[in-house]
Parts: sequence; structure tokens; C-alpha cells
Amino acid sequence: MSLRGLLVLVAALAVVVGILVWVGQKPPAEAPEPERAPLVAKFEEPAVSRVDASCGGHAWSAERNPSGWRIGPHEADLRRVHDVIAAVQDARVAKVVADGAVDRKAYALEPGCTLDLTLARGEKRSVRLGRTSPVGASRYAQLGDGRLVLTDGALYGMIDRDATALEERRLFPVDAPAVHRIAVSGPAGRIVLETDEGDWRVVAPFADRGSDSACGRLATAITSLAVDQASSEPPHPPAGPRIGLEVTAGEGAPRRAEIEGEAKDQKRLAWREDGSLAGWLPDATVREIDLSPDTYRERRIVSFSMPDVRSIAIERGSLRLEATRGEGETAWTGREGGAPFAVDPAPVDTLVAKLSGLTAAGFAGTTAPTAPTGTLAVRGAAGELAHLTWGPLAPEPGTSGESVWVTAADRPGIVFRVPATSLGPMPAKAAAWTAPPKGR
Repeated sequence: MSLRGLLVLVAALAVVVGILVWVGQKPPAEAPEPERAPLVAKFEEPAVSRVDASCGGHAWSAERNPSGWRIGPHEADLRRVHDVIAAVQDARVAKVVADGAVDRKAYALEPGCTLDLTLARGEKRSVRLGRTSPVGASRYAQLGDGRLVLTDGALYGMIDRDATALEERRLFPVDAPAVHRIAVSGPAGRIVLETDEGDWRVVAPFADRGSDSACGRLATAITSLAVDQASSEPPHPPAGPRIGLEVTAGEGAPRRAEIEGEAKDQKRLAWREDGSLAGWLPDATVREIDLSPDTYRERRIVSFSMPDVRSIAIERGSLRLEATRGEGETAWTGREGGAPFAVDPAPVDTLVAKLSGLTAAGFAGTTAPTAPTGTLAVRGAAGELAHLTWGPLAPEPGTSGESVWVTAADRPGIVFRVPATSLGPMPAKAAAWTAPPKGR
């Protein structure tokens, strides 16, 4: 091989080795994007004692006192004040535009929109915003050291608002999940609901298990009642019927308010009992809380998992019928009185499935209106899952389907109205559960 050919071979080999080395290397990891600097120096919300804002024709001041925040003579909405303070804490410098002095008027920084937070010991955090950037939604802002920067435009919306936007207009300024007692009084009577760790119950006008969903919706509806315009003027309640509301949340004392019983122009006058707030409510929001006591009762009569069932026993006149099965088994063993029989699993499984989520269509008072037809008991490995008694019930006016009344051992004094199709068919004799002879 000539010297020239050898040199070409060596060069080619060097190129191949270089490619293999390059392929085997991992590309360098991209450096993480540096965190954007905060628009103002860090501070904690509890340290803020005053907020002053000015923007165009709007100017407002909120001040903290032992009972909360106030805007002038009015109570401030704590949620709105928190939103303003949190927006300042979250604001970041998107880009530094100029390090030195700038023409404030050119960027609408004079007078601009300003927000001053007064902290403990007189320390302050200040924000000055100007016009929107020609590109994007960011706004120009000037920092305390004079630098001109761009920041998120959302902060502007927190400053450019009227004082009334931050005034508390809710009759009950508490969070719905914190409510643990509600009382509603009206011309038809008084409803009292209480909860303990999320389990609601009806206390008046009767004692019963409460519907967590229905009671939760009521708590949300009541704590959302807000008058159209806040006023601390003493109200002049009308002489007609009223709806009285009482809400207890956290460890605080009960809060009370009243609402005019009848609407005028689709609105109702509402006022706090202590006279600190009055105004008009939309009639539609009031109708959400003016409901029947039965609305807040738990309609689920039975709730269990089908695989947990070990036996179902029915007593109906002289009939004593029971189907049992072992843990993990699907086949049933039947007994009529003391005599065993082969069970057809289909009707038994169908009945157990219906019972597992049996729900009432309504309520039929506190005493069974007719003689009982029979009783049934569903048991699991750890004990009884359901114990029900049922009987015939006259149809309600305007309905065509048959209903039965049902009582449950774990809810004494409650008579449920249940569609007959939801409970049956109930066997009247063992043949209803008996397996057909083999070979048929």
C-alpha cells in the first residue's frame, strides 16, 4: 500500500472513531430557566395592616382591625382583600426594560396605578404600574430602585377597581365547609340541621338522618346569599312574614339574618340581625333555601356491597324463607322453615341487588298506615346489614305506579314511600326461589 493510501486510511479511521465517541456521549442537559425575580420584596400576608390603591378615577383603602378588614365604613370581603395581597406576592418581573431613570409619562407611570401595602413597624411594599406593552399583555412597572420592568398584566385588574368591589355583601361571610349548624324559620315552621365531621342530621321539626348532599347544598346556598349593594344603615324591616336564618361556623357564635317573606319586583329585602348589613337579594336565590324539611332527609334506606351478603331471610305470613351462602361463594342454599331446597340464584341475586341501594321516593309519616305484609333481614359476616318491614300503601294523587311503605330498624319512627318495583317481587312461597329440576 502506498504512503498516500495509508494516510487516507488513517484519516478515515480517525473520523469513524470520532463519530462513535460523539454518538456515545449524552448531550449536555439544558440549564433550568432561572426563576423570575419577585416584583416586590418578600413579605407575609398576616403582616399587612393596610392596603391603599389608586388607579385613574378609582381610589380605595382597606385597613385591618381586630374584627377583620374594613373599607371606609363598610366591612371588607376577606376573600377579595386576600386576592389583592396574593396578587402582589405572586407578581414577577418578566423582563427588565431599563436600569436607569425613564420618562414616566411615556410609559403612563405618571400618575399610573399604585398599590401600597403597609406592614408591621411601618415597612411598605409598593407597586406602580403603567400602560400595556405594545407586544403581549404585560404591563410596564417601576421598581423601588427606579428600574423599568414588564410584569403580568393581571395585577392591574386588582388595582383598577372601585371600593364597592371589595365590600362584603354576603349575609354570612363564612365558608360553607365550616358551617356545622343551620336553622331556617319561616311561616311553615322551623328546620334545624347539624353536622358532626361531615355527617348531617335533621334536628327539627323531626329527628332523622340528613342527606349530606342536600344539606351541603343548603350550606353553600346560604353562605352565597349576597345583597346587591352593601349598606350599614339600620334596616327598616317590613311588617309581613319573614324568613329567619341562623348559621354557626367554626367556634364562633351563631350569626343571624332575616329575609322578607314575599318578593317585590323579583327581589327581597334582607338584613343582618345586628344591623351591620342590609340590601336586596334576588328572589331566585332565596327560593333555593325555602324548601320542605323532607328535602334534607337521607332517602337512601339501605347501603351495602352485594359480595358481603351471607344470608337473606323473609317472613311473610306463615312463610319462613332463607337463602344462605359462604364467604366467596355465589351459590345459595335454601331453607323453607326447616326444610332445605335447591335455590335458583337469579331471583335471589336480583332481590339482593335491589336491596343493596334501596332508596325512598318520599316519606309516609311516622306510623305505618296499614298492616305489614312481611319483614326481611340481610346479614353479612359481621352482622345484620339491613332489617326492613314493608306493607301496602295507597297511591299518591296523580300517580299510577304502586308503592309500598317500608320501615328500617336503624331509623325508628320513619316510614318511607318506595315504588313497589324497587322492592319486589317478594316471594310469596318457596317456589319463587326454587331451582327447576335438573334436565329441564
